[in-house]
Amino acid sequence: MGLVIWQSSIVLADLLLRRPPYGQGSWPGVSVLELGCGPGVVGMALALAGARVVMTDLPHVTPLTRVNVEGNCGHAACGVPRVVDHAWGGDAAPLLAALAARGAGAGGDGGVQRAGTGGAAAAAAAAAAPGADGLPAAGQAAGVGAAAAAAAVAVQPGAAAAAAAAGFDLIVAADCVYEPPFYADLLSTLRAVAAPHACVVMAHRMRGLGEAGFPAAAQAAGWAVEQLPPHLLHQEFRDGSYLVLRLAWLG
Repeated sequence: MGLVIWQSSIVLADLLLRRPPYGQGSWPGVSVLELGCGPGVVGMALALAGARVVMTDLPHVTPLTRVNVEGNCGHAACGVPRVVDHAWGGDAAPLLAALAARGAGAGGDGGVQRAGTGGAAAAAAAAAAPGADGLPAAGQAAGVGAAAAAAAVAVQPGAAAAAAAAGFDLIVAADCVYEPPFYADLLSTLRAVAAPHACVVMAHRMRGLGEAGFPAAAQAAGWAVEQLPPHLLHQEFRDGSYLVLRLAWLG
């Protein structure tokens, strides 16, 4: 299943490119983690828009991701996404290390890095208010305070390691909530890699496979959950079968 493009990745990439959640409608400087990236549609789209992107999936999937990254982003001036093997709930330290390397412009293997799985994110990064032209400020409708809604979008020279220690600004996932037994692991990884101000945006199609229970699981784990209104999606995907959720940490 991880080796094909699912429609939800197209829904999510289109939405984020039209309505960036941070900054003045732009992506440069925003650190992004894509979980369960599969072929890599969302992560590559945001990388080509200027974001600093790390993409993850299981080891049997990431070889395809690396081929796609090299073919689509290998010569991009904005930088190449780094691809890291990761199983949800595992050690998140390599994800944060990949972010530090991506922020510092380290290439090594052409920017596509293979690493293991792990760890925990430390706290705090400098913050700037999200732009009015982006998605609604993280946590507004969900009751999250202004501090959690703030966005750290600028990484100054020499600050890549500190920014990585704080975690990712944005975490994205498409079609990753069909197996309720793995919700705890998924939410564990989200908590380990999210910066204090982080926004999590997830898209999926309702197929009756248990995905309706994910919002409650996320709320029980300490996340505020908001379903974005269908009118924000591309007109082809407004029939209610595709959902986009935004999560913000309440802790």
